[in-house]
Amino acid sequence: MSRLRFVVRSACAATALLLAAPSLLAQTTIAQGTALTFGSSAHANLVQDGAGRLYALLLEDQPNGDRALALQVSFDGGVSWNRLPTILNDATSGLQGPNLTNNAACAIDDQGALHVTWAAHYYPSYYAQYYRSCDPLSGACSPIVDVTLLQGAANTARTAAMAIAVDAANTIWLVAQSTSSWVEHLLRSTQPYAAGGTFASVGSISPSASSQTSRIAIDAQGLVHCAYYRNVSPGIYEHRAYDPQSGWGVPTTLGNTTSPQDYYGLLSSDALGNVHAVLVKDAASPATWDFVYRRWDVGNGWSAETPLFQADPSRYTGIANFRIFALACNETTGRVSVLYRDLASDARLKVVSKALGALAFQHAADLRPGDLALNAYSEPVLRGTLFPAFNRAGATLDCAWREGGASSRLLFQRLPECNGSLARFGPACVDGAGASLALSFEGAPCLGGALAVGLRTSQLPSLLIVGLSSTNWNGIPLPFDLALLGGPQGCALLTSQETILGPVAAGTLSSFPVPTTPLLVGQTGYFQALVVDPRLGVALPIATSDGLAATFQR
Repeated sequence: MSRLRFVVRSACAATALLLAAPSLLAQTTIAQGTALTFGSSAHANLVQDGAGRLYALLLEDQPNGDRALALQVSFDGGVSWNRLPTILNDATSGLQGPNLTNNAACAIDDQGALHVTWAAHYYPSYYAQYYRSCDPLSGACSPIVDVTLLQGAANTARTAAMAIAVDAANTIWLVAQSTSSWVEHLLRSTQPYAAGGTFASVGSISPSASSQTSRIAIDAQGLVHCAYYRNVSPGIYEHRAYDPQSGWGVPTTLGNTTSPQDYYGLLSSDALGNVHAVLVKDAASPATWDFVYRRWDVGNGWSAETPLFQADPSRYTGIANFRIFALACNETTGRVSVLYRDLASDARLKVVSKALGALAFQHAADLRPGDLALNAYSEPVLRGTLFPAFNRAGATLDCAWREGGASSRLLFQRLPECNGSLARFGPACVDGAGASLALSFEGAPCLGGALAVGLRTSQLPSLLIVGLSSTNWNGIPLPFDLALLGGPQGCALLTSQETILGPVAAGTLSSFPVPTTPLLVGQTGYFQALVVDPRLGVALPIATSDGLAATFQR
């Protein structure tokens, strides 16, 4: 057991550390602002191009009352994000009121162009949907296609249509509004890459009654799989595949046929011929929401259900269940992962994973601590589509989610799979072993004084980071990207949720002065240590200590 001792005195150098060493960030902020949102429960709002650039599609309220459909780009694997100047919607398509854009989804083709659909969905009387393609780097965009007009639909025709996908031939597939309320159609571009902006309907996704909140995925054989809610008593959730050569297949019930209704599924396909689905059974209040997983292949159809989690009404009241989970898979191995807000326990944001032949999901990572606040975590997104190949999730799980209500931010974290591990990601098993950590104090944090912190670790780590938070994260890695608020002399101690106190190389000592700010007296902070491996791009902890409370004194 190695023992490292260092002295914690101040957080004044924290901002400089963050700017100088962005590669140490485990979680990063994509964007923050007023009523910021991904605008969709589909996982297509985060894509990657052939050069590894990441693009996040989002909606952002402007000071003048406009709502821009905008893009953020990361050139370094999610370590930092920048706003692109292109605004995809315009004054006639939801940028300006009275019916602002409130839903969006995108896909990427093999030339790196984005294909975006967006809508203004306002119950009970206004529904409008649009499409355009865009080169995100040059900003060159196609004309906007009014999908509602293309379909001959009135703005009173109700719909929840919002899904888009690209197949191996770069045909663009689009879930679209139709002339009948709650009946969604599947459209295909008449030319590859949607050249000319023309689409043709292949018909209603459901053989009868409604098809709502349809989600689509293209499989390895080119079939377009659709999962949708069908308003047939008591309200069922179905799957139906479209074969471009032979047409529509027979629908299959994914949930159950007992009351209350099933709803809100997501689909993901792998290169082995499987389609993965997660859906919510008994989704109508006041029932217990039952989240389950099923897998399809052409020889066996749909598998039996694998439980994911359940949430009772006391946990989910006021929370939209279709905005708390996301699905992706490793296209090569068929391992499936789900990012979700765990309303079955303390509502933390977590990742679970299941190998292709495994019987149950295993815990992989906790991304945020338990928080039962209504808007704590929503709109989770997992990147990854079978086509084009460079946008596959593969052995890297790119996660994003929304936090907050009127004032909100979008966060990102990359989780590399480790040695084919089914239940843990990244450096949790770097070199086949982790490190255990324990903190202890020698004294108390006094204004103008010094606090000695003892650290015990089971192995000499390659890099240590010590952080301070106003929240006890209980072993969940601190998200060191949070904006630091300026305090006296630029210090940020306890003025934001988390503050980096400094990276400490193995066997060295560091010290930082504790500021003399009187407002700190009586406040409690939680110290936490991380062991990270700097060989990783966006470093994730090999081990994380529990938080150690300290109350500041004079």
